Amino acid sequence: MERIGFIGLGVMGLPMAQNLARKLARTGHALKVWNRTPGRCADIPEAKAVARPAGLADRDVVFVNVSDDAALEAVLFGPDGLASVPGRAIVVDMGTTSPTCTRDCARRLGERGLSLIDAPVSGGEAGAIAGTLSIMAGGDATTFERVLPLLECLGRNIVHVGETGAGQI
Repeated sequence: MERIGFIGLGVMGLPMAQNLARKLARTGHALKVWNRTPGRCADIPEAKAVARPAGLADRDVVFVNVSDDAALEAVLFGPDGLASVPGRAIVVDMGTTSPTCTRDCARRLGERGLSLIDAPVSGGEAGAIAGTLSIMAGGDATTFERVLPLLECLGRNIVHVGETGAGQI
């Protein structure tokens, strides 16, 4: 089983992380989470909160659901960002990020030994709660296949649409 992390516990991210945490708890694994407002982490009792995004560097897959390009840049490349310490994670960006930022983040993560799948969602809060989101993913096909079982915890209509940035497009 993959070691999973989640960054961004807002309206969409919280129910998505809760779905992942419940699935992992059944297998004896714990989700690690980080949120800008630490109190939100308490809404996932099965998860372990970390003090900064870099605290997720030991994870195999880290889901990110933040609001925009600047927030993604901060959690990945800021002083305490995920990429500020050595790691090997696959980053799955599930927020709405520009294709240009997505491709740039993928390149920069790749230089540090990490991978990126862009996987924005459709279905709103109700879909996030029910685990029925539609997910359009871009990135390396082999990497996509590796994270597909985890995406299936979050959505029902999951499509690999092409190379990095294609999901955002």
